[in-house]
Amino acid sequence: MTKHITSVEGFFNRYNIVIFFTLAAVITGISIFLCYQVYTGATDISQSDIPQEVNINFDQPTARRIDELHTSDQATVPNLPGGRLSPFVE
Repeated sequence: MTKHITSVEGFFNRYNIVIFFTLAAVITGISIFLCYQVYTGATDISQSDIPQEVNINFDQPTARRIDELHTSDQATVPNLPGGRLSPFVE
């Protein structure tokens, strides 16, 4: 029995680098494959539980507040808090 253990031990001593890199390559390949499956499953809209149409109805106060917003080309006066001075004024 000692001879049998010695032959197995000799095999692992001789091919330990090959076994290590083979296992590392197999584990890396499996992990890449599983990550790819997760990615393709997450980007496939037909399998998702997200509804295809989103309800975009606003209530009237929200619609009025959006209409009152100004565009970027319209100048507005900044509303400074009371009792403070603007640090940008000379």
